[in-house]
Amino acid sequence: MKKSRSVLWLIICLCFSVSANGQLMTVRNASIICIDSAIAYINGDINLESGSTLRNDGYIYIKGDWINNAADNCLGNSSGSIMLNGNAQQIGGQNSTTFPELIFQGTGIKTLQQNISIGNTAFGTLNLANSILNLNSNSLTLNNSSSIALIDSGGYIISEKVDFSSKVIWNIQKSQGNYTIPFATVSGEKIPVIIQNNTHNIGVVTFSTYATASNNLPLPQQPTEVTHIRNENGNDNSAYAADRYWFIYKSGNEDIESLCFKVTPSELPLSGNGNLSAQLWNPLIDGWNLELPSQLNPDAFTVTIPSISETGIWALASTSSPLPVELLYFDAKPTLQNTVLLNWITASEKSNDYFIIERSNDGVHFEYLQKIKGAGNTTIQQSYQWEDLYPFDGISYYRLKQTDFNGDFSYSPVKAVQLNGSDADVILFPNPGKHRIYFTVYSTESDNFLLQVYDAGGKMVRSMQLHPINTNQHSGIIDRNELNSGIYIYHLLQEDKIIKSGKFVFD
Repeated sequence: MKKSRSVLWLIICLCFSVSANGQLMTVRNASIICIDSAIAYINGDINLESGSTLRNDGYIYIKGDWINNAADNCLGNSSGSIMLNGNAQQIGGQNSTTFPELIFQGTGIKTLQQNISIGNTAFGTLNLANSILNLNSNSLTLNNSSSIALIDSGGYIISEKVDFSSKVIWNIQKSQGNYTIPFATVSGEKIPVIIQNNTHNIGVVTFSTYATASNNLPLPQQPTEVTHIRNENGNDNSAYAADRYWFIYKSGNEDIESLCFKVTPSELPLSGNGNLSAQLWNPLIDGWNLELPSQLNPDAFTVTIPSISETGIWALASTSSPLPVELLYFDAKPTLQNTVLLNWITASEKSNDYFIIERSNDGVHFEYLQKIKGAGNTTIQQSYQWEDLYPFDGISYYRLKQTDFNGDFSYSPVKAVQLNGSDADVILFPNPGKHRIYFTVYSTESDNFLLQVYDAGGKMVRSMQLHPINTNQHSGIIDRNELNSGIYIYHLLQEDKIIKSGKFVFD
């Protein structure tokens, strides 16, 4: 009977303006109601245990921790406000909580130990006031699509987890407005992310960020792996990149009108004399997309990008040394007419003057074949094609030399194409070799065969005539003491034409 009177006392007290003076209020398998406009003060923690609910249509002030071991919907259809007015407070428990409205007071740190949600699609706000919210590898979900569902008066949010697990999730959908995530560093330097939407269906938008060391490490590994922070010459670009990454993702299929990033003075690139420009990681090309056009720099620390159609992992780099743009695709294939068809696709281009197609018969020494005009500057995928009508007999090697308007250039990977110019089959054994390698050529042709060997630098290091064993077989031996350890390219020639090529290794 004593326990029943205690529960009844809680129900009565929470229906009026009262103060619970204990350091902990534990609710066990009970339903508590705070009626409309009523005010309740909890001077310690509030712990909702299994089977309990709290209907709050008034105002509940809590100086201690919020501990929800009841259920995700422990507040049910509440419409009132939970006020966290202590200093260092935790929001946790075994289950996440959906607060109809959550208000911070004071200047203390509120730390998430569990995911939380705020409101529904038309109602509910989180007011940070002057407090700090540490996401602590948890998520804050704002169900209210209004741009004022998140309010601050100098308060801020700490994300700063390298796996992007500390995130703000906002159900914006088609709502219109400027949406600010008041991120800051652990030391309190403000680095807000702002997106503008104009009735586009951008769906649910996720925000997360973390700072790096001056070498831009660690690289993001989730939700996709970033493999490098190199420039377009393949060199380390960390001196020209800001020391921070962002994960911004939208579930909707329409464009974000604009996206704004900000870094601190200490996160600016160590080198570079250009403004910052935002670039998006593209896992399909294992590289960074070109910066979108018309980016703005209101100051040295801020970048605003208009019209965002793709989202993911972002970095900021100096425009004097942007992150690389790579070929999306390059290949060379033989045709039925014994020609070679080359195809390549660029995901985007910046200052691309032209491509040079180059060809080699040894994979080392390349010659000019054809010049193809580039698209200049574009963020639209471009496709190119060219046909080599007179390839080498046997194997031909192809590569692209891409040249900018200022004369800078870079090379594509090399592609090899084998044409059936001879019926000769070459057998190497063993390969790799320790003491010697035996070369045997099987062919219905009775012509003499010449074997030429080149080192990795393209220098011929051995030339020998293969000896006929019978009318269909020729052979030769290369001893280990003739060559150093390494990789070698061989060419098999008939009448001064290369008919077969390949590689072998001496350990």
